[in-house]
Formats: sequence, C-alpha cells, structure tokens
Amino acid sequence: MLLAPSPRRLLALLALALCLLTLCLLTTAAQAQSDVDEEQGRTLAGEAMGFYQSGSFDEALVKFNEARMVYPTGQVLRMTAYTLIALERWVEAARTIDEALAADLKPLSDEDREHAQGERQKALEHIAVAEVVSPVADAEVSIDGGVAESLPTKIYLEPGSHSFVVTAPGHAPIEREQELSAGQQTTVELEPTPLPEDAPPPPPPPKPKPKPPEEPSSSFGWFPGQGIVGLATAGAGAALVGVAIGTGIYGANLRTAVQNNIDAHYSSYDATCTQNRDSCLSDIALINSDGERAQSYQNTALVTGITGGSLLAVGTLLFLFSDDSPLAPQQEGAEKARVQCLPTGLGFGCAGSF
Repeated sequence: MLLAPSPRRLLALLALALCLLTLCLLTTAAQAQSDVDEEQGRTLAGEAMGFYQSGSFDEALVKFNEARMVYPTGQVLRMTAYTLIALERWVEAARTIDEALAADLKPLSDEDREHAQGERQKALEHIAVAEVVSPVADAEVSIDGGVAESLPTKIYLEPGSHSFVVTAPGHAPIEREQELSAGQQTTVELEPTPLPEDAPPPPPPPKPKPKPPEEPSSSFGWFPGQGIVGLATAGAGAALVGVAIGTGIYGANLRTAVQNNIDAHYSSYDATCTQNRDSCLSDIALINSDGERAQSYQNTALVTGITGGSLLAVGTLLFLFSDDSPLAPQQEGAEKARVQCLPTGLGFGCAGSF
C-alpha cells in the first residue's frame, strides 16, 4: 500500500528544486558577465600596436590600457609594459610585467615569458625594490602615507627616501625613513613595540550548568537533531544566496556604468588624448578601477551563490530525511491501552485492552 508523502516532505522537495534552479541561474549569469570582449580587445590592441611601431608611445599606451580593460591577455599586458618602458615609466612597467607573467587569460609562451623577464630586469635597474618584513604577527606597512599592505611584501619604488610605517594589533606604530637606491633590493625590517596591558581581574569560577534532558533517540534520520541542523544549514544557504544575488546585481549595474563611462569618454575625448591630456588619462584610470571593481563583485557573487546554493541543498536533504515518524512507540502503546468502566447492577463493569 502506497502512502501519500507528508506536507513537510513536499515542502522540502519544492525547496530543493528551487535551490537547484537558483544555482543554475547564478552560474549562467556569472559566466555571461565574466566573458571578455575578445573582438573589441583585439581591435584595440591592433590599433595600439600601430601607434607603438610608429613610435607614438603615448597614444599606444592609451589604446593598450583600453584593450586590457576588456581583454587582459598575457600579450596585451606584456606590450603595455613595453610601452611603459619606452616612456621610461619604470615602476609601472615592472608591475605590469609581473601581471603579464601571472596572466591566466591566454598566458605567455615560454619564449615571450623569457623575453618579458629580461625586460623586467632592465626596468629593475632604474627602480628600487623594498622587501618589508616584521617578526610581529598581523603587521601591516604604509609607505609614504599610502594604503597599508600586509607583511611580508615586496614593493617597487622610485629611488630616493621613503617613509615606512609598520603597525600591528596591540603594538605601537614604528616609523623609519629609508634611502633606496636604483637597481638594488633593500630589506626593511621593523618591529613595533608591544603596548602595556593592565592585568585583568581573575574571572569568577564558572557556575555548573544543569545537564540538559536527554532526548530520546530516533530510529529515523542519520544522527540526532538532523532536522534542526538541516533547517539551520538551509537557512544559512538561503542567506548566502540572497547576498550573492544582491552582489551580482550590484556588479552588473557597476559594469553597465563602466560601459556608459567608456561611451562618455569616447564622446568627450579623442582616441589619442591630444586635448585635455591629464583629464583624459585620469578618466581612463578611473574607468579601469571601476571595471576591476565590477569584475571583483561578479566573482564574489559567483562564489557566494555556489556556496549558498550548496548549503541550501545539503540542508534541504538533511531536513528531508530527518525523523518523520507518525508516532513514537510509546505513544502508539498509549493509544492502545484503553479501559472503559460503566455502572452495572452490581457495581461497575470494566472492559478494554492493554
């Protein structure tokens, strides 16, 4: 005899189907948003190469920067770095070569990689390399008032004097002025001083906690409390899915804004930035930054959505296969133990079953 599924299991199956559908939608949307524009990137890179070969390095840099926004391949990044070398912008060139060597999209061949490493060595002859370290855990360094970075770190800098400020939780900041020379790597080691701590009063002895009543074990499910664990896991997964959807929408809106800014840039400036050069280059840098932020939000939405969907699926399965018995054995026995007593001519007569 077939029994109809309980309403709770029907709801669990519906939630599982919704979870799988959400995962499919999130994965498809994230993949579509993260696709690069290869056709536009190749066109921009081709225009940049034309300027580069004719010696118009400023114009070539503008085009290469536009190409790397939509098509950041190893070759595009490598040629961007070579253009920076031609303009003697050594620090930016060294950083960009590092990006080219680490590119995941169409990485460099062994021959191009070897050539790029040689060009990086040429750039390093004109700049200083500072390796900042500290024996204190969770230490960070700020150079010349810039954004703090976690230690240890290796940084490309212009030759000359630079200010290094190292901070760490529970420690006083320490600062040092360091003279750096071109073509040399200098190790800067700073150890912040621990701040004095007042001795805290001894904690009171813990009160003994009453033992919780033991719950009767269930013959259903894989472990005790499986239904509660499933609900909690599914709830956490649903929350992460909601965060992923919100983050994905924000990233998509930001990408749309970036495209609008690119269109506005082309309508306000010429392709070579011959007029209002500083404003034009600043606008390009701002658009590059927004594009990277949009990509970061979309990647975060993808990871968070997949994680949340997985948690939602696991929680739903745990809840689906948890204890769903109609009555415990003791309750069934209580239902069967019935005795009925009625008055008779000689007293009371009782009948029933135990």
